[in-house]
Amino acid sequence: MRGGTMPEIVCEFDDVDPAHLRASGSAKWTKYGPDVLAAWVADMDFPVASCVTDALRRHVESRVHGYPRAGMTDELIQVFCAYTNERTGIDAQPSLVRLCDDAVQAMHAALVACTQRGDGVLVLSPIYPPFFSSIEQNQRSVVEYRMAPDSAGLWRFDPGTLRALIIAEKPSAMMLCSPHNPVGRLWTPTELQALADLATEFDMTVVADEIHSDLVFDGAQFRGFASLSDEVRARTITITSANKTFNLAGLKVAMIVFGSQSLSDRFDAVVSTRLLGAVSTPGVLSSLAVYRDGGPWLADVLSYVSENRHAFARRMAELAPEVVVVVPEATYLAWLDFREVPGVVGAGSVGLRLVDEALVGLNEGQTFGGGLEAFARANLATSRTLVLELADRIGAWVARQRV
Repeated sequence: MRGGTMPEIVCEFDDVDPAHLRASGSAKWTKYGPDVLAAWVADMDFPVASCVTDALRRHVESRVHGYPRAGMTDELIQVFCAYTNERTGIDAQPSLVRLCDDAVQAMHAALVACTQRGDGVLVLSPIYPPFFSSIEQNQRSVVEYRMAPDSAGLWRFDPGTLRALIIAEKPSAMMLCSPHNPVGRLWTPTELQALADLATEFDMTVVADEIHSDLVFDGAQFRGFASLSDEVRARTITITSANKTFNLAGLKVAMIVFGSQSLSDRFDAVVSTRLLGAVSTPGVLSSLAVYRDGGPWLADVLSYVSENRHAFARRMAELAPEVVVVVPEATYLAWLDFREVPGVVGAGSVGLRLVDEALVGLNEGQTFGGGLEAFARANLATSRTLVLELADRIGAWVARQRV
């Protein structure tokens, strides 16, 4: 890993211009007015890797935008399998991979295929909001286990309590977010095995969203859920993409990886291939580029964002010690607990208040689970200057609450 020490790389990450991002049509920077510092949706503010720019430039300059050449998607699947198997150990087989437009679409399709209407689906909350909507919009029932922070502020689950909930509610599937969004957990091998044991004991299909699997820090190694054993792999559908790792969300390519032929057959019997859409040529070319050549760029991003985590936490500790900042073990998302700030508990959404009163746009906590109005999620994948300004604005707002 180069560690982000090359001056031109660091300069590129430092030179984030909100005006340019607004002009580009970025959803993140156009949701609010120009005075609001946007730190919500999980997009990076950094320019993409040069290998992506080069691939797209060649494509545009060809002036040909018809159907993709024969074999292009098969090539992507082969390259993806080699990439993900080396990094996650899930043993993805090309014949058991389906391409689709995005990870949320994949979540909906997987649930439709592996559960029945009315079935319970287990989630560990706080959780990325589309977990809830994918269950509810397909007439399944949310079985929500609320995690809690330990003495170090890390959110965890208790296997015994979780097992009791499963016995009571009898979910037929578990939706796992790994690494976990929004609390930034990189699940330990012991935690993953506990979840695998429960899935096996109670015969649950596991839909594992592993889209943040490359975004881990401090030399840690991500382990895919399907890598735990052959038995676990056979019941696991893994959803992933290059979108979060390499900032390609607008190019619309995601992967559904079935851990067994029986899961694949079950899916194909219910979900028509055409319902998954057809991935675009620019998206395929970009994904191929980063899986082959994006490693150096990713190493620099990880180094830069890793320091952003600590710079944000240090500044928040100085200015607003009442706010508990969960420094993420993985992802570029920080989970913030405002419950000790005077006047926050019982006063509605702290996220909405911060937009109006601090000119800061975060994700509102209650969208990640009921009763979380005093929490918010912050996106730290931006310049160091904006990360510190984010902390300064929140700190100034907290100071006003004390008087």
